[in-house]
Amino acid sequence: MQVTDCTAKNAASTEADAAAVIQALQAEVASLKEQLDWFKRQLFGRKSEKRIIEHPDQLDLSALLGDTPPPTEPEPTEEITYRRRTCTANISVSRMPGSP
Repeated sequence: MQVTDCTAKNAASTEADAAAVIQALQAEVASLKEQLDWFKRQLFGRKSEKRIIEHPDQLDLSALLGDTPPPTEPEPTEEITYRRRTCTANISVSRMPGSP
């Protein structure tokens, strides 16, 4: 009967080990699914910087910079005009090299 008791203890410890492994693997699968979702959002999500802040302890850049200065008037530009000569050379097909 001692062999049966030993086998029962091994079976119980094996079941406990298997349950622990299953639980660890389920946690890993959940973590990997979360990572995959994050990567999908990065690749295929909105391309705007108006994303929902996923980490609440992350600082807001606009809060660090303070108020932005009002936009300044654009610098004056200089308009440059020019004239081109028209093509005065009359090249006829008969004068081109290789023509009959």
